[in-house]
Amino acid sequence: MITYRRLKKTDAVTSRAVHALCAELSKDAGKNYSAVLLARAVKEKNNFICAAYERGVLVGMATLVHAVTLKGMCGRIEDVVVHETMRGKGVGRELMRRLMKEARRQKIKQLELTSRPKRTAANKLYQSLGFTIRETNVYRMML
Repeated sequence: MITYRRLKKTDAVTSRAVHALCAELSKDAGKNYSAVLLARAVKEKNNFICAAYERGVLVGMATLVHAVTLKGMCGRIEDVVVHETMRGKGVGRELMRRLMKEARRQKIKQLELTSRPKRTAANKLYQSLGFTIRETNVYRMML
């Protein structure tokens, strides 16, 4: 049975499991991961990290980040990843459902996320949940 809960603290086992999931998410996420960043992310009051466990082992996670802007409360979903052995079993859908529920609880009116086009299953999931593709440019500057 898969259980879901907010990630509220970290330890060495959790840190290793999150690092492994980050490596599945992308090369950069795995390379840039650190236990210090995880600890900061967990403590950050504007983050809600939902974790999925099977028999006590971390098998998936997703993060809701929220902020107050001039438009109101906005949310962004980051780092949605499910262990490759658990994909296709509804874990990603349930993680997303829980983040959406938390966003509503926080009165967030708009959620955004990005996903690489090659992540076909993830893109289909997001669209099935009601996310729509925006016509926009995404810019990045490395500092």
